[in-house]
Amino acid sequence: MSGYWTFSVGNLELQWFKMELNNYSKLFLESDLSEKTVNSFNEYSEPTELKIKCFTAKLIDVLPRLELSGYTLNGCKLLFLQNLKENYQLDSSNELITFEEYISCLSYVNIKNINYTEEEFSNLLYGDFDYDEFSLAILQNEEFRKGNVLKSFEDDGQFFANLDPLITLRLLMLNKSNHDCELCWNLTNILENQNCTEDELYTGPENKFVIVTEGSTDSFIIEKSFKQIRPDIAEFFKFIDMKKNYPFSGTGQICNFAKGLIKIGYDNHIIFIFD
Repeated sequence: MSGYWTFSVGNLELQWFKMELNNYSKLFLESDLSEKTVNSFNEYSEPTELKIKCFTAKLIDVLPRLELSGYTLNGCKLLFLQNLKENYQLDSSNELITFEEYISCLSYVNIKNINYTEEEFSNLLYGDFDYDEFSLAILQNEEFRKGNVLKSFEDDGQFFANLDPLITLRLLMLNKSNHDCELCWNLTNILENQNCTEDELYTGPENKFVIVTEGSTDSFIIEKSFKQIRPDIAEFFKFIDMKKNYPFSGTGQICNFAKGLIKIGYDNHIIFIFD
């Protein structure tokens, strides 16, 4: 699947591409896909309205799905350091910017205050940017300069462009004033060009948590409870009923099953429930 698509929160573009699609459906519910009208500007800087097809959700609702996808603060730090090493051959002794400095910078950012004049907005929409130049243009906004820790704006555009946008998204959530801002994954161009269908777009969580129980009643109750109490994250979990799916049930056999998974190096999330 390829085409033009954007990933943004409020007026802040986190990612846009005219290329292969990064699938962010894991952050949304399938019902979050809708058509909406947004204010924009045409290439002559004239105000206009656009109808777009997109997944949208408030940041506070995205947060638990983002963390279950591995973007806890500790997870973000590991990914951040990995990015420095892979893209800049840097380590903790010669970092371009430390993770703590990046947190400090983003903690000052109130997404609602990121605004552009008609000319600036039109330039962002229709300017001839490479992706790192586009990122640099965004970072010139006053909201990003409050923290006074972005050391070299000449380099930061490339850094911001190369960094996993979900790290930036998670750190922006540290500022509670951003929690009611709307995350938008705009797929209008891809759908209009029939590069894929709506059903193909929504794949949901990539890596699910496996919950193993001894009997059918256990898995049934827990699964139904998730769907009723936390429907926003229920699809992150799948259940294995040992009595139904394994010829030998009971505590001892579940222990043997767990030991077997360890021996073969199974490294996905799995929870065993004993009662």
